[in-house]
Order: sequence, then C-alpha cells, then structure tokens
Amino acid sequence: MRQIGLAVGLALGLALAPLVVEAQEISKSARVGVLIPIAPAAVRESPYFLAVRDGLAELGYREGQNLVLEVRSAERQTDLGGPRWPSGGPCDG
Repeated sequence: MRQIGLAVGLALGLALAPLVVEAQEISKSARVGVLIPIAPAAVRESPYFLAVRDGLAELGYREGQNLVLEVRSAERQTDLGGPRWPSGGPCDG
C-alpha cells in the first residue's frame, strides 16, 4: 500500500512540476573588459574608452542594451605584469 501511495505522489509531483516552474530569460549581452591607463575619475571621458565604445557601436553593440562594459583604470601604470613571451615571440619583430 505504501508503494502505491509513493507512486501516486511521485506521478502527481512530476505532472504538476512543469506548471510551477518558469524559464529564465536568456541574456544575450556581451561583457567586455576595458583597461585604461589613466586616473579613475576620467576613465569614461577618455579618448581610449570613447574609441572602444564607438567601435563596438559600429558593430551593433550598444551599452545597456546588448553590451556591458567593465571599465577599470590602470592609474598610469604601463607595466601591468601581462604575459611574457620567450625569445623569438611575436613581439620580437
């Protein structure tokens, strides 16, 4: 008798579950990181940032619609510890 009750409860749970669950919307926003070598207060007004934003806009990406720009300031640091290439790498001309 317990097995029948368990089977009925399981069948009802599975039948009613799709009625309760709603699908989440799929976000199709691109997320781009931008590192600008100037003071943090002027990052969004810098010509570097404006060039990146305008270039992405030409490709159809609009900030706030389908684009999220993560902007960070390097605060005038030029050597940020990026990748180092061995001798004969792409930067050795």
